[in-house]
Amino acid sequence: MKMTDLFLKSALILGFSTAMHVSALAGENTLGLLSEEVNSAASSEVAQWGKMAGNWQVVATVFDQDGQVTGEIIGEWNWSYILNGHAIQDVYIVPGREEQTDASLAYFYDTNIRSFNYQKKKWDVAWINTRHEDLQLWEAEQVNDTMVMRPNRPYMDAQVGEGVIRIITFYNMTETHFSWKEDRSEDGGETWFVSIKIEGTKVAD
Repeated sequence: MKMTDLFLKSALILGFSTAMHVSALAGENTLGLLSEEVNSAASSEVAQWGKMAGNWQVVATVFDQDGQVTGEIIGEWNWSYILNGHAIQDVYIVPGREEQTDASLAYFYDTNIRSFNYQKKKWDVAWINTRHEDLQLWEAEQVNDTMVMRPNRPYMDAQVGEGVIRIITFYNMTETHFSWKEDRSEDGGETWFVSIKIEGTKVAD
């Protein structure tokens, strides 16, 4: 296993513990897991995700390959600096907890650990969720006013099979709103379509 992968998996375990404690630690940080802001000793690039810190209501719209809407769902996306302000973690929940009516259902929770790689000048991102057993590793970088994420490798989709590639772009990022889209290829990069769009609105503290 590559050292980078090992490091990210270790960070993910720590970060996943952070996600499990977010509610319990609201208003206090007795374990040093969360941070209110970027650490002044951290690289300036860490602030690239700064506008995302906080809690968001999101509306996710799903499209088929012909651009037709196949579904829409309301959720929440909560972000916080971690590791004493040197990295950032988010927890994406759909439907949002206020929309969940049956605790026995397998609702979708996922979490990302985002750590800036000083050598590559890009972000290393480790992603895991409650519907898939594999850990996915991504790279992210700022491109003009957007943040673009690319997977380290194609992955297997249960319905499509091997060779699915996703490129994720955050754009229109302000203190109160952001847009997100997933460009998806199911043929190894030959053709692409927008499979999901998300609009996020900041929730007042």
